[in-house]
Amino acid sequence: MKKLGQTLILTISVSALLGCNSDSPDQVMIPTTPTEDVGQPEKPTQPEKPVPTISLSTYTPGTTEGGSSDASTAVALDDNFIIVADDEANILRVYPKNGGAAIAAWNFEENGPMFKKELDIEASALLADNIVVFTGSHGNKKDGGDAMADRSHMFSVKITGTGKDTKFEYLGKYSDLESNLTEWDHSNQHGLGKDHFGLVQSAADGSVPERTHGFAIEGMTATHDESALLLGFRAPQLDTGTRAKALIIPVTNYAQLLKGTATSATFGKAIELNLGGRGVRSISKHLNNEYLIVAGPALANRNEIKEAFALYLWDGNPDSPARELNHSLEQMRIDSKGSIETIVERYNPSADVQLLLDNGDSIWPDQTAISKDLEDKDQRFQGGFVTISDTKNDVIAPSLVKISPEKNVMGVNTDTTIQLWFDEGVQFSTGDFKIYKGDTLVETIAANSPQVTLDFNRITITPKQKLDYETNYRVEMGAMIQDHQANKVPAGEMTQFKTAGQPTPLKAGDLYFMGGNAEAPDAIAFILMKDVDGGTEIYFSDRDYSIKEEKFWKRDKNGGGEPATNEGVFRWTADRFIKAGSIITIQTDTEASPIANIGQVLGTPSGIGKEETMFAMIGTEVADLQDGSAGLITKNGQFLASITLGGVTDNDIPAEIVNYSMKFLPEGKADQTNAIFDTAKCGFDRTNLATFASNIKDQSCWKLSFKSAGAAGWPLIEENSLFKNAVIR
Repeated sequence: MKKLGQTLILTISVSALLGCNSDSPDQVMIPTTPTEDVGQPEKPTQPEKPVPTISLSTYTPGTTEGGSSDASTAVALDDNFIIVADDEANILRVYPKNGGAAIAAWNFEENGPMFKKELDIEASALLADNIVVFTGSHGNKKDGGDAMADRSHMFSVKITGTGKDTKFEYLGKYSDLESNLTEWDHSNQHGLGKDHFGLVQSAADGSVPERTHGFAIEGMTATHDESALLLGFRAPQLDTGTRAKALIIPVTNYAQLLKGTATSATFGKAIELNLGGRGVRSISKHLNNEYLIVAGPALANRNEIKEAFALYLWDGNPDSPARELNHSLEQMRIDSKGSIETIVERYNPSADVQLLLDNGDSIWPDQTAISKDLEDKDQRFQGGFVTISDTKNDVIAPSLVKISPEKNVMGVNTDTTIQLWFDEGVQFSTGDFKIYKGDTLVETIAANSPQVTLDFNRITITPKQKLDYETNYRVEMGAMIQDHQANKVPAGEMTQFKTAGQPTPLKAGDLYFMGGNAEAPDAIAFILMKDVDGGTEIYFSDRDYSIKEEKFWKRDKNGGGEPATNEGVFRWTADRFIKAGSIITIQTDTEASPIANIGQVLGTPSGIGKEETMFAMIGTEVADLQDGSAGLITKNGQFLASITLGGVTDNDIPAEIVNYSMKFLPEGKADQTNAIFDTAKCGFDRTNLATFASNIKDQSCWKLSFKSAGAAGWPLIEENSLFKNAVIR
């Protein structure tokens, strides 16, 4: 092993920063420049009352049409019943307030506005005389595909009767809100400057909605005098740099829009609220002319966050701050395994507030598949009541829970970013990151530099130039990171790593797919058949490929088409030296870039469907490849392998990888398929990869399961991997 001469140190706020095993053959202890270890400050005790607990009730679809697991918005019909919408179906259901089976329903595909495509209904506002306004999210599809024609509607109904005798009278709809919002921002109608809120970019085709710079309306209520509708945005968050504040925009002529007497929306002064770096997930009128807000991350919940969701009270004054309440919504989410989705809005609010959860991805104790994939009768969601409590007094600084590259790792890619994960949303004060070679300062990066990005609880630092090969560095961080209550992270502890040599060239046969899930958790797994150095890049895409066009191609029904921009494309980069025989699992159905058990991933998420082929390539070029998004594949590069799950429609396999292509198809019609190499049956001897390469091509060595049979995907069993002992250390 070569002697290490220079060191990379990142000064951070934790003691013993997630150290790696120094006995590992791939990792060594690197000598460091002596520094003072300031450590983690003693955490003060918060002078708060005990956090109230929440008991859960369960709601089922009963004998109403279809199933329901994804409660998305709700209003109280009276003291005994609630009306709940589901973001995966165009149906409103009536449930007993305290749980049980739905007893009435109204299908608005067949009645009222008669929307034929999924509205993705996410918010509602209860008005006088039991009039309710519902709205779609107005966001793109999960993969960034444009869905404005389907989701950009709001409509109103008048509700009479109660219980099983509830009746819905359709009043009107409006379908141009998204275009009105983007034009309002783009043409500076608010007076803050052209594109001040970045709504055109946030709503553009290809923009993933559930990102801090995405576009999704998830909260809505009327002002107390009903003069305006308040639109609460899960995304975008503001400003367009730090993305730390939540956005609320009043619609001041909503009544005229829904009656058809106005043709364009007018907007009041936009409101920016500090919700701890979160967006609006639900908003409701509350007592004393205040508003209650459920706040949550723009992205899906991240495991490292201690309090993803929180309750806030706000007095309605655009210049007043929202006050966080002392409630543990996180425990409610953990107990239910769902996402806090909505406040049940009451026309006469009280201190007791009802919350509902989206349990679409929950796996119930008596089931094996996620709830939204169960038979209709077995689907369910949950909810509970909270009593509004005192304002929370947060005096604890954020804790750093993860860093990449990890401590003492060798073979780090030379274009690495430095990423920090904290246990809550953070923001910056003034300060710098400093990169050294040994004791020589080579770069100073200010916290407000474009080289530093902040995404709720994650910070990414990008050096201006690539690091040198086989070189040791150190990076120091000033004490400029704090939470949204100004509790600062002190400078402290150190970590270090060494960069890699040249990236490893690969060809077909240097990797094989070992697994793929079309059901949650959507994921792929592949095995490396040769050692790779850090910096080695492999591209993956489930876009449809056309041999005729020699491109990833979106076919149309007339036999034509265009270059594909929908579906996923992402780049995996080895962030260290990785030995042959190591298995990499990449979770693809994420809110931003997919997640790997080892290495770094950049690009669009990919929900694997019932007819999917995932390609692996090297030397690929992708326009505008970013965290959570990607443009055209402008150069295919060299294909390495592929795996097909469920069906072969619209996908051709290039000739050069026919011998490295696996297909797993049901006997009948296309079906969402999960496939994994059966190591128990066919063995997995890492000392004899040639035999393994023969076995991997034998379909009898694979286990299959199908959505039609109620199967979930193969589980992640260890360190976000589909396989045990996946990485050779």
